[in-house]
Amino acid sequence: LTLDEAATVTAVFDAVLPSGAVYPVWTSPALSLSAGNHSWLNLAQNVPAGAPAGSYTYRCTVTTGSATAQDTFPFEKLASAKLARPLVEDWKLSGWNGDKQPDDSPAGLVLNNASPNPFNPATTISFSLPAEMPVDLRIYNVRGQVVKTLVSGTVGAGPHSVTWHAADSPSGVYFYRLEAPGFVQTRKMIMLK
Repeated sequence: LTLDEAATVTAVFDAVLPSGAVYPVWTSPALSLSAGNHSWLNLAQNVPAGAPAGSYTYRCTVTTGSATAQDTFPFEKLASAKLARPLVEDWKLSGWNGDKQPDDSPAGLVLNNASPNPFNPATTISFSLPAEMPVDLRIYNVRGQVVKTLVSGTVGAGPHSVTWHAADSPSGVYFYRLEAPGFVQTRKMIMLK
């Protein structure tokens, strides 16, 4: 969406489920943009473990009073799980850095993509903390079982990196989850042998 004049825009995020139903994820606060200006987002969207398997379409629709733009991407959810403790509780959107956040995540708390991903036999997971705080960083398999606890305890402010050596683990999809006060984020990685 290119603006020829200053405008207030709103972004609406939703997911089209395999059934065709639309699940509303989040609507941004109104953003004021000047002509020729833009705003970018680096967001992470969790999908509940219990959501049905199938084809999904994730959408972001940005509107002003006179124009609409939409970006979409399809993805496949390969399985649906019934877990005693869900790996992801809801369609939680994190990473919004505008005037308001969609959750109460502490500003400056970031979980980065594992690198390399896919990997064999090791990958590095990095995260950044705005202050010293207790954190847990765990690896889960697709059944929601903890495979490895990488960090569990109080960690100082700033950037941190942890390497997972997975030579003894089978190939497949894994999830790494960072938990801190007011923050939970899960990302996916793939081990290829």
